[in-house]
Amino acid sequence: MTKAVSSVLTLLLSAALFACGPGALVPGGTEPPQARGSAVDIGSGQLELGFRLASLRGQNLVSVELDKRHQRAEAMLAVERARRYARAAEAAAGGARAHFLRLDLELAFASRSLRRVGEGGAFAEALATAGTTTLEIESEIVGKTARLAAYKATIVVSLVDEAAILYEGAVEGPFDPEDYRAAYGSLREAENIHEGLATVLEENTNDEARAADILLAAIFGAMPSADPPIRLLPADEVAADAYMLGVLLADKHGAMTPPSGSLAPPHLYIALLLEEVLGSFESGETGVADVLLEKVRASLCCPATSAGDALETELALLSNAIRSGAADSDVETLVERSSELAEDSA
Repeated sequence: MTKAVSSVLTLLLSAALFACGPGALVPGGTEPPQARGSAVDIGSGQLELGFRLASLRGQNLVSVELDKRHQRAEAMLAVERARRYARAAEAAAGGARAHFLRLDLELAFASRSLRRVGEGGAFAEALATAGTTTLEIESEIVGKTARLAAYKATIVVSLVDEAAILYEGAVEGPFDPEDYRAAYGSLREAENIHEGLATVLEENTNDEARAADILLAAIFGAMPSADPPIRLLPADEVAADAYMLGVLLADKHGAMTPPSGSLAPPHLYIALLLEEVLGSFESGETGVADVLLEKVRASLCCPATSAGDALETELALLSNAIRSGAADSDVETLVERSSELAEDSA
């Protein structure tokens, strides 16, 4: 299956997943921001705390999903990971001691409930309460900053970046299911928070919002559930999509973009992202294809070499072809040429 075709399928797959409600465990997790803000409004300690708390909620989602499949041992590991994240969050917080004590008790109760047959409801309820407590901690420590779009978008970017790093660790070498599930949990909570950043109307009419949705869907194609798929996608595809999502959210919401933790330098993502451009164009998302291509040109292109100059010229031709509604085959040819030039200019 080509990526051009699979991008449509992953969008449908992820839409079905999101319909199940990734944020249903913690109702307040998808609240929209109250103001835009910018990266300068976010302190490093605030970001560290919010990221750790969000990672914790992601692992709770993983553990509930695994418990529903009667994979109790795996669910227990996810709860224990959430408890480690809670300790890291408390170290970053420097306060809210009473809240963190309650959070620890809730996670411990969830762990005990998981060990008892027939207490699945109590287990999920304890994790839901734990999730609500994380939002209370965030509100107390981060304060008004937690309600800024820039802050929420930065947490999304951080979670997706972490998911890409963990996924790379999981699939490079002997497969590590625990790193995979940790990555999947971060991705689930990233989508949960991302839901609050755009209205339904914006998601349907704004090309940048649609582009972000498609990139998230593509990453979910690599991590569709808590259990790994039969075919594991290359880690560099996930890293490329995570990078571009960060660029989009920085431009649209003022998010801070963390440095990529991937071993691959970002300019090697050009060919991979051009496949996303082609997939979007062939599926009728012309505006999305245009947005993605222009972000590639602005953020990754082009080295001041003869190969870099040739690549910039070819990308300009590709941009014109997309905007003029050229035939799919013509756009595909330009993508192939641009990808070859991107490899030569690396």
